Amino acid sequence: MILLKIFLITWFITHFELIQDTLLSVFDRLCQSTDNNILKRIYDSLYTILSCHKCLSFWTTLIVTQDIFMACGVSFIAYLLNRKK
Repeated sequence: MILLKIFLITWFITHFELIQDTLLSVFDRLCQSTDNNILKRIYDSLYTILSCHKCLSFWTTLIVTQDIFMACGVSFIAYLLNRKK
């Protein structure tokens, strides 16, 4: 049941346009406010993780369950359900 909840939360976060626009504007401001290339890469990586349904479902499942095989499975299911035809 917890895996279903994780999948639904990550699907909602990655497909709700207001959240995506807010994330993009926050990370754009963070990147513009610093001249450090390392911080820019960290911000870019965080944005990628928070905007990608596969990444977000993998890391959320891994943190909650602490089982890498389950996290891979949930990420694969997220990929299958959200791939474009």
